Amino acid sequence: MMVQSALEQVRGTQAEAAAQSLYLELAVKPVAAEDASYPRVFEDTVIVFLILCGIYLMVSIISSILREQVR
Repeated sequence: MMVQSALEQVRGTQAEAAAQSLYLELAVKPVAAEDASYPRVFEDTVIVFLILCGIYLMVSIISSILREQVR
């Protein structure tokens, strides 16, 4: 009795899945990318280098200004 109801439930879910699979359709075949657009290693390295140089220059200018003010 229990096995029979379980089999009926499995058949029902399989029929429902088959009915819903009609909505799944491949519209366009996927195309693999030729070149990766990210991460851009060289550009990111240059940007980080320039930012760190700017921070270093600002800190050195501020420290030289403070040194002159103390004298």
